Amino acid sequence: MVEKFLLLRIPGIPDTEDFLRQDSRFNIDNRLIPYILLADYLKKFDCILSNHYLKEVNYSLILDVNVQSKFSFYNVKHILLLVETSEVYHKNSFIPDYYQSILTWSINNKNNFVFAPFPVPLLINSFPKYVDKKSIFINFIYNNKSLCGFFENDYYSKRFQLAYYIQNNFPDKIAIYGSGWHLPFVRGPKLIRIFGKITIKALRYVFGSRIFRNRFIRSNGSLESKYDVLTVSKFTIAYENCGDNANYVTEKIFDALLSGSVPVYLGNKVTFSSIPLDLYVDARMFANEEDLFDSLLNMPDLKYKQYLEKAKQFFLDKKHIPYTANTFADKVSKFVIKNLS
Repeated sequence: MVEKFLLLRIPGIPDTEDFLRQDSRFNIDNRLIPYILLADYLKKFDCILSNHYLKEVNYSLILDVNVQSKFSFYNVKHILLLVETSEVYHKNSFIPDYYQSILTWSINNKNNFVFAPFPVPLLINSFPKYVDKKSIFINFIYNNKSLCGFFENDYYSKRFQLAYYIQNNFPDKIAIYGSGWHLPFVRGPKLIRIFGKITIKALRYVFGSRIFRNRFIRSNGSLESKYDVLTVSKFTIAYENCGDNANYVTEKIFDALLSGSVPVYLGNKVTFSSIPLDLYVDARMFANEEDLFDSLLNMPDLKYKQYLEKAKQFFLDKKHIPYTANTFADKVSKFVIKNLS
C-alpha cells in the first residue's frame, strides 16, 4: 500500500524537525504523548504523521491543533482539532472555512462542520507513585498568564486570588511554582497585559514595592516535572482556565488525582457531572477564599483519606479511560482514516 503523508501543526512547536518523539525537548511532562500515540496509531494504516514540513512531500491531509491562521495556501484537506477555548487561544474565536472537518470537546459547537467530539486527553502516559508523607500542604503550579480579554468566566484570576490569599495569610502552607511571577498578574488582551505589567513595574520602581503588591505572588521558579511537587502535596489548586464551556476539561484535575493529591477544583458543568464529586474539593461550594482554605486546614484525616481511596477506585474501575491519550489517539486516527478514504 502507498504511504500517505500527513502534516501536524501545533502552536509553539517549530516545523524545522520532527518533534513527535518521547525525548523531544517540547515533551515536557509528556504533553506531546497524545500526538506521539496518534502517529503510532496512524502508522497501522500506512499513514506517516509528522510536524516536520518538507517541500518535496505531497501531503494528503493537514491536521491543525487549534486554528493556525485565517488563510491556507495548501490545496489539501484540513482537519481542525479544536482543543482550547477562544478565551484562552484567541485565534479559535474565528474558524476559517478551509477546515473541512472539526473535532472538539465542545457539545455546543455552532459551526457547520462534521462534528466528532472527544475529551481533552490526559497528558500523561504513566501513573506517578503515591507518596504517603506529604511535605507540602497545597501547591499552585501555573505560569503568569491570563485570558485573551475580559471575561466573566475567567478562572485564571480566581486561582490567582486563592494563591495570593494563602501566600499572604499562611505562607508556610503553600508552594508556588511557575514562570513570569516577577511581573504582576494583569488581565485583558495581550497588548493591555504587556503595557499593564510595564506600567506597574515602573510605578513600583518610583513609588516603592508596596504599591500594587496585591498583583504579585512569589514563585519558586519553574519545574522540570510538576509531578515532583504534585506527589508530595496534600492538596492541589486545580482550577480550569475558564468556565461556562460545557464539557471542557483539561489535565489539571487528573494530574492531581494520579499523583495522590486531592484537587481543589473549579471547572465546568458537564465536567462536574462526568467526574464524581467525591474525588475533589468543589470550590463552588465556598463563598470566598477564606472559607475554602479554612475547610482544607480543618479537614479531618478520615475525610482526607476517603478522597484518596475514591480516587484510587476511580482508576481501578477504569472510569478515566475516556480521558486518556490512547482514547484520543484511537478516536482521532479513525476519524482521519475515514476522511482519507
